[in-house]
Amino acid sequence: MSRLGHMNEFLIPQEKENCAKERSAQPSAHSGTHAAAMSYDRAITVFSPDGHLFQVEYAMEAVKNGTTAVGVRGKGTVVLGVEKKSAAKLQEPRTMRKIMKLDRHVSLAFAGLVADARVLVNKARLECQSYRLTMEDSPTVEYVSRFIAQVQQ
Repeated sequence: MSRLGHMNEFLIPQEKENCAKERSAQPSAHSGTHAAAMSYDRAITVFSPDGHLFQVEYAMEAVKNGTTAVGVRGKGTVVLGVEKKSAAKLQEPRTMRKIMKLDRHVSLAFAGLVADARVLVNKARLECQSYRLTMEDSPTVEYVSRFIAQVQQ
């Protein structure tokens, strides 16, 4: 819906008609499939008529374009590894970290976009701090992973 669409309730009928004519007269900058997708990609729970969840498809593409992340669990230890891509000339190499520490004993490796992961990492760090202050103990890995899964859901 355009910005004018939200204002229709405040317009007199003649102005509503003019706004509708202006919107229909403007050429679309998107192709047919993109124009159809635009109205169905606003939320994760909205299906398109052909049964697609565009938000999920966008996320899958972001992961495909990202790097590989692998975790291996052994007796009493966990090893995380990520593929490190070369940074652009103007990019600060320290911003390319794909393994981040959440708490003293919990780290996270991610495969998608750094900006998306940074938001999730900050939420998880805040939850770890909150847990530590409330329970006076460090959060378990299971607790942190359940929190992250719930945020992602």
